[in-house]
Amino acid sequence: MSACSNAIKYALACWDFKLDQDYTPKDDYASFFLSQNYWNIKVQNYLEQDKRRNRDTSNNIKESDCAFYRKLFLSTGCHICKTRFTCQNPPTLNRINNDRGHSADNLRHRPHNDPSFNTRFQLLISQRYELRTAQVHQIYSIRYEQDALYLR
Repeated sequence: MSACSNAIKYALACWDFKLDQDYTPKDDYASFFLSQNYWNIKVQNYLEQDKRRNRDTSNNIKESDCAFYRKLFLSTGCHICKTRFTCQNPPTLNRINNDRGHSADNLRHRPHNDPSFNTRFQLLISQRYELRTAQVHQIYSIRYEQDALYLR
């Protein structure tokens, strides 16, 4: 019954999909502009995160770094998927090493809604599901062999 419901769900989701149509994503949103107020709030939140986790905050980014990061966000995109930052897709700073704080040499810029991250996450989940299915299949195969040997 669940296989039938999944088939219906995917049929309804893909009913208007055409192979010969162009499905490039829209990129007509306004560019993201980093304001000083937004940056100050970000810096304070990063500082609170690092203090909560007892990380070194002596070399953290500061409010005065706003001009540098404004130019960086306008001129570059995500370091993973190369998409530009927009109002719909604002940037965030990810730590390279999670044991260290939000220092300038430990940060990479990436959008909040990174499509490549979602794709990689979905791939990981599907691989995990396939591995779990294989493990269950192997357990049932071993039990079946043991039952067959016992019945002989």
